[in-house]
Amino acid sequence: MLVLAGLEGGKGVPESIADHPVVFATLTAPSFGAVHRSLAKGGRHLVCRPGKASRCIHGRTRFCNVVHREGEAIVGEPICLDCYDYERAVLFNALAPELWRRVTIYSRRNLAKLYGLTQQGFNARVRLSFIKVVEYQRRGVIHFHAVARLDPIEGAGPLELNGKYLATAIEMAASQVSAPYPGGRGIARFGEQINLQTIEGDGASSRRGVAGYVAKYATKSSDDDGVLDRKIRSEVDLEFRNLTLHLRRLAETAWRLGKDPAYGDLPLRPWAHTLGFRGHWMTKSRQWSTTFKFLRAERARWQDDRRKRLAGNSVFGEVPKRYEFVGIGWRNAGEEYFAATKQREMFEVRVMLREVEFRS
Repeated sequence: MLVLAGLEGGKGVPESIADHPVVFATLTAPSFGAVHRSLAKGGRHLVCRPGKASRCIHGRTRFCNVVHREGEAIVGEPICLDCYDYERAVLFNALAPELWRRVTIYSRRNLAKLYGLTQQGFNARVRLSFIKVVEYQRRGVIHFHAVARLDPIEGAGPLELNGKYLATAIEMAASQVSAPYPGGRGIARFGEQINLQTIEGDGASSRRGVAGYVAKYATKSSDDDGVLDRKIRSEVDLEFRNLTLHLRRLAETAWRLGKDPAYGDLPLRPWAHTLGFRGHWMTKSRQWSTTFKFLRAERARWQDDRRKRLAGNSVFGEVPKRYEFVGIGWRNAGEEYFAATKQREMFEVRVMLREVEFRS
């Protein structure tokens, strides 16, 4: 609802914003090593990585002449685990929020130049609003899906809002921004693949499509099975998680780098379960749309109205708004034994799957 309200109005947002120019942008991560891909063109599936019989320094082939379908477990896995730059991948995830912050700054600067205004003059006449969500790619690094909108500021002089200017400003900013890797490991930048889509005027279907596309990533995990949805407490903790070798190496790298004083400014250990990323899954500028406070208040009013209607039609009257503490833990020894048995069975299955994966 937060995304759609910023595109079409409603929920306390004026519907006039539906006429404002909007740009849907996707900013990706650079390559940290060759991975298996699922490619399709013109309705036809393509070979993963066609090539000749060449090998890397670790003795593994550099190519893959297999056609992978979307959803296969091997998609996103490195061609060679030892060639893949795990440290830079984890550090990119950790620095991605800073890169995005700089994109918002540079986008405003670029817009001011395109309009031929000073930064102060632009900020006095036009407001840049946005909402951004994070998506984990199959290779374990993140990229951003963002929706940006230009709004005129009331009382300022007339200025034509141009969606092409906005798209150009974001594209320039994504190529301009950078952040140094700690420990002198180079410079972190966004990847070359940047997708921009301009939406202006009457495009209700397009706006709803963008809103649905962005909103679905607000609930995605860093892995498909939700194994990394909770914090990692120790190296032993990783033994109990059914991770692929690739995801496990990413998590182990974040845990190992978190102990190094050179990366003290990046708290990697508390965020090893998110593979180094420590930002919010969704962020928005204050003026993008409605607020969670407004939505909570609206839901509370709806619940009150519903409760009153039910109380009028129920023989039991109004349900009391009261909670009581019942207890914690297992109710008896049987429940405790059953839980311990299931935990032991799950651990044995994970160990068996890991051994099969390692042998293959």
